Amino acid sequence: MKINKISERINKITNFFIILLMGLLVTLVFTQVILRFVFSSSLIWSEELSRYIFVWLMFLGISLSIYKNRHIKIMFFVNLLSKKLNKIVKIISILITGTFFVFTTYLGIQYSADSFAAISYLLPIKLGYIYSIIPLSSIISIIFCIGILVKKCKKEDR
Repeated sequence: MKINKISERINKITNFFIILLMGLLVTLVFTQVILRFVFSSSLIWSEELSRYIFVWLMFLGISLSIYKNRHIKIMFFVNLLSKKLNKIVKIISILITGTFFVFTTYLGIQYSADSFAAISYLLPIKLGYIYSIIPLSSIISIIFCIGILVKKCKKEDR
């Protein structure tokens, strides 16, 4: 299977999980607000779970921004360059981004592996599962960077 098809599939899966987690987060926070202000009680664990869901959403969102090529960059200066130099700078930018995610994957694996000994304060969840989003989203971002590089190189050949 080609890298672009793999990228598209992973993008669809990532989108599905973002929608699922967002729906869960909205439902959880809405339920917490209703319980607090209408019934004067609350779920003790909802704030912690909401925080973890939010962290997962942010890391998956980073991966999605890589796929859509909407991550933070300074386009003003890149657009001033000639067309050929512009492509070279974009390719170098993608390579630097991919290299960053390789390091993030390595360090994220170490961090999440070290965190499996710790348990969440209110929820019976090992923190390693929560922190595993760091290497997971980094691997997804690396795949997306490779897909973008392949697209850019194919465009240069034409």
